[in-house]
Amino acid sequence: SAASGKSYVVGNFTKAFGLSSNRVMRRNSDGSLDGTFAIGAGPNGDVTGAFRLDDDSLILIGAFTSFNGTACNRIVHLLSNGAVDSSCGIGAGANAPILAIGGLSNGSLWLAGGFTTINGQSRKGLAVINTAGTLQATFASFNPGYATAPTSSVNDLAAQPDGKIIIGGDFNWFGGVWSPYLARLTAAGAVDAAFSAGLGPDGVVHDVALRSDGLVYAAGDLIGVATRPLGGVARFTAAGAVDTAFAPIVTRTDNSPAAVYAVLPLSGNQVLVGGHVRKVATLDRSPLARLNTDGSLDAAFNPQIPITSGTGLATYALAEDDGDYYVGGYVTYDGLARGFFTRVTSTGAIDAAFLPTTPSAGVVIPNGTVREIGVQSDGKSVICGDFGEIIDGSFNRPQRRGLARFTAVGGLDAFDSTTGALSLTYVDSLSLEPEGGVLFAGGFTTYNNIGRPRLARTTMTGALDTSFEPGAGVTARARVIRRVGVTRGLIGGEFATYDGVARPGLAGFVLDPQPKSNTAMYMLLLLNE
Repeated sequence: SAASGKSYVVGNFTKAFGLSSNRVMRRNSDGSLDGTFAIGAGPNGDVTGAFRLDDDSLILIGAFTSFNGTACNRIVHLLSNGAVDSSCGIGAGANAPILAIGGLSNGSLWLAGGFTTINGQSRKGLAVINTAGTLQATFASFNPGYATAPTSSVNDLAAQPDGKIIIGGDFNWFGGVWSPYLARLTAAGAVDAAFSAGLGPDGVVHDVALRSDGLVYAAGDLIGVATRPLGGVARFTAAGAVDTAFAPIVTRTDNSPAAVYAVLPLSGNQVLVGGHVRKVATLDRSPLARLNTDGSLDAAFNPQIPITSGTGLATYALAEDDGDYYVGGYVTYDGLARGFFTRVTSTGAIDAAFLPTTPSAGVVIPNGTVREIGVQSDGKSVICGDFGEIIDGSFNRPQRRGLARFTAVGGLDAFDSTTGALSLTYVDSLSLEPEGGVLFAGGFTTYNNIGRPRLARTTMTGALDTSFEPGAGVTARARVIRRVGVTRGLIGGEFATYDGVARPGLAGFVLDPQPKSNTAMYMLLLLNE
């Protein structure tokens, strides 16, 4: 509160309480706008917090880099009339967003956020200033462990044409840089400072995808991005800024934000989204929807995936082939946790030409969740997930552990994964190889009874490709694997090492060029931190 019963309001708005102001305002005791507090153009980015000093001046923090045209990196001192205090000793400010501010018993102020420097001096996420803005020595040696490694997991990645890599997952820092849940890396693995999502997504990112024009989609447990309310999926420019022209409202039945696990850019700048989707802007759509370029619902696509004795569908995997969509995920089937896999037309109806052997017409029912889908050039499709068999209505169900392949018309194809990937988590991710094999990764430790710690490759028949030898593999669950170039692969997940070498969350490795030119030698290449 300000003096004389006045109050400050800060955040991400251009209007609040019916009053127009850019992200910060002062109200009189009767609720009217205090015209004596003149901020001009205000901040050029989001405000995350404020602290009122005894003289009724205000220190603002956030993701902005200027205030009313005056440069001020993420922190500014405003006089009681709203003008920028040019005498404040904050100097160069912070090199990344400041998220919180508070007072200490000695009259100083603490700052917390994603920064690694304040006024050019090293401060990793925590700093103290006095009320004049001068940096104090407190916390100069503070170095959180997560400042040099992801705290949890890289869940997905996408390679740009220039070799840079978009990653999404469950992390706040990557490579010592504040990058909440989303980052771009150079081809060498360093965080690309030219891509900054500011305050970023506010929840774990499960899937990332690139549009043909370079825009970036991120999907996950998102309620908002950079304090802007969204539901499950967001779009970013090539520089990392939130694309405000894309404003979807994807929700569950109770209108709470839906978790989105899969996002698939389509032609015409539309996008397919799947997850715990039940509504888009109050209109029923389950368990996926097609959105227009502005995030509104494409009413021409109305998915119909009826599963006999099935409820609670959630989409985890999407793929496109010749205008049709492959959809996979989770279903409660006969009261048990199962998976589903099907193909729908461009209108959302189950494709009548997709005829698997199944107790539910047009829908494959594995005994576990389908995590990813790949479509081969011959029209066959490969799925991976937490399953060990395919429920086909027979007593002796076909065994397919973690991987299965289907013909273009939905029939179960011959694929040597009958003893497959063994563990409680099976296979999380796959990447189709040019010669017909499959790169795959997850939580398994063996494939077809041969040791392969969480990543492996099959031949085109599904047998283990023994020419791909990852050594000790990764130490914990892998979430994503991709061939990202002629001879390069990337794997991301919850691990700390690859083949005994420290690579927290993300590692690169060399693949043979396909078609193979020389199979005599394989070597391992790991990303530098």
